[in-house]
Amino acid sequence: MGTSKTLSKSEIATILISILALIISILGVFFPYLYVKNSVLFCALPIEHNSNKEIIIPLLFRNDGNREEIILNSVLHLELKTDSKSYFKRISPLKNENFPFMLSPNENIIVPLIGSYKDYFQGLLITDEDSILDYYPVVDYSNLELLINITYISSNGNMNYERKRIAYLSFDEFQNISLIQGESIKLEKLKLNTNYESVRYFSMPKNYERSLSFGVDDSISMKENMNLLKFIEIHLPDSLKHILQKYYSY
Repeated sequence: MGTSKTLSKSEIATILISILALIISILGVFFPYLYVKNSVLFCALPIEHNSNKEIIIPLLFRNDGNREEIILNSVLHLELKTDSKSYFKRISPLKNENFPFMLSPNENIIVPLIGSYKDYFQGLLITDEDSILDYYPVVDYSNLELLINITYISSNGNMNYERKRIAYLSFDEFQNISLIQGESIKLEKLKLNTNYESVRYFSMPKNYERSLSFGVDDSISMKENMNLLKFIEIHLPDSLKHILQKYYSY
């Protein structure tokens, strides 16, 4: 009868190490397909501004997951305060040549976002469908909230967006920046793992209209339409502005 050979401790250790190495190799091949991590961090770096009435905000994005992620766009909105509430006026283009872009796993990218506040001081038109409802001039120059909107593709494949305050801006009487109060700089996560489903959207050019009639000697109608008259004055040639100023500068 044959006798069985007893394995030595070193041989057993060698076999165990080989089995463990095989398991690790198999996991290394299949783990990325079994474990999905969607994670993008972002932050707004210190704001710069120039003499062209522009602000430049470097945006840092980091893909902290193991899947490619898509950032679609980012825009800036600046608060416009009225007597009753605050509105937010967009001060950066909807189309940005730096967007959209794709982030590979462990990739970092810094994207400049440029906003112009020159047109901001022309005020804000409030519209409804095809009509102009009202106009609000800029009257408050201090502690205006600056928001950033980031649009991206979430893990469920839908378009999603987040809005975040990044600073407060103050301007002097010449409409130049006098103070920037930035929020703390820290990386924050986009909400990629969400069940939010975006609705369809439509984009088409529109012409907004509103008829305006009043008597130049009717102080009540002049006061009721004061904001719209100021809007018209802003867009009138200089040679005609004195006509309106004559009637509502009382």
